[in-house]
Amino acid sequence: MLYVDVTSSCKSPMNTGVQRAVRGLFRHLQRTLGASAVMPVLWEPALRDYCRLSARERGFLEKPFAGRAGRRAREEPGRAANPVPGFSKLWRQIVHRRNRLDLARWLGAADTLFVPEIFQDGRIAWLRQFDSAAAFGVGPRRVAVFHDAIVWKQPAITPGARQAGFTDYMQVLAAFDAVVAVSREAANDLQEFWATNSIAPRASLHVLGWPAEPLAESASVSKEVETAGALEVLCVGTFEPRKNHLVLLAAAEELWRGGVAFTLVLVGRTTPTHGRQVEAKIARLRAAGRAVEWLRHVDDATLAAAYARCAFTVFPSLVEGYGLPIIESLTHGRPVLCGKNGALGELADVPASGCLVIDQTDPRAVADGLRRLLMDTPLRARLTAEARARRFPTWMDYLAALRPLLSIP
Repeated sequence: MLYVDVTSSCKSPMNTGVQRAVRGLFRHLQRTLGASAVMPVLWEPALRDYCRLSARERGFLEKPFAGRAGRRAREEPGRAANPVPGFSKLWRQIVHRRNRLDLARWLGAADTLFVPEIFQDGRIAWLRQFDSAAAFGVGPRRVAVFHDAIVWKQPAITPGARQAGFTDYMQVLAAFDAVVAVSREAANDLQEFWATNSIAPRASLHVLGWPAEPLAESASVSKEVETAGALEVLCVGTFEPRKNHLVLLAAAEELWRGGVAFTLVLVGRTTPTHGRQVEAKIARLRAAGRAVEWLRHVDDATLAAAYARCAFTVFPSLVEGYGLPIIESLTHGRPVLCGKNGALGELADVPASGCLVIDQTDPRAVADGLRRLLMDTPLRARLTAEARARRFPTWMDYLAALRPLLSIP
């Protein structure tokens, strides 16, 4: 049996990068292997064990925007599933107690526990109980996806709540059977962490980026962008410090002041701290009559439509483990304005990439990049043609590479 840890992707309608990738992964694993061979599980901290999913949690995993909570996700995706926090938590624990698996007892050598999400909780201690058995080849196989080491490398731009337990998480991955890093940079950072802390990894380390397919059949990658009015520029990303929205908004404001006409469309959820600064800046720009729209947290069909409408996308993020919006934009035939450092460069700083790379830390460089793509029609046409010509692995390709690591014939 393949047990897939979907804890973060089944507890609410949150639909940001990791959740969307994990939902797609689970969906295609079930299609390929069959529902009887793949069991989604979630971690319950109060029970210190894995549980089966309730019907509601299965709904969030498979159709996160369906139902009342899903419809509310546009405003508060994290809280949509917890309208009364105290009671909601208590009720979940009651349900989880009924669905408890006692997984440590039932996992055998023929089973695989696949953890494609980040974990920084009691799972760290729970997973360590298998280390000795694994060393002798009698324990269950454990495979994880590693997204990035940003918390460890750059804590200054990471919310404090995300830092607790992160180095323990990176340490316990060394005892897994296999770790799949989403980029070469992520793999190198994990190896550096292990070496720095004198950890001899048991895990084999592999690099396998997320696949890329159009988000909706209705999104055409060949449709020409309407140029009769102002062009739309799309930015996809959560309002957190490393996504660099304030620099983007400053750059856009410089262009608007100079008379350049375009609409900036933002997609992504907000956050309690940094997000409020971004929201305030958007409000000031709109009050001044600037063409900036915030669609907030949206479903895949709405995001696909936004890709189809835009002339190009801008991804000003300072650092990423992968850069999912880059390949999504290119897959939808839209050029990208972004930086070229680290994992971003793996996607963007290559020949005929469909990307215009800049120093995304400099508002003037971002403004210049925006101006070039808005005003230089031949440049935009060339990058659009390159974007349409790019090819990325599909889900079928991804699973073909993943199956041997999961010990699936």
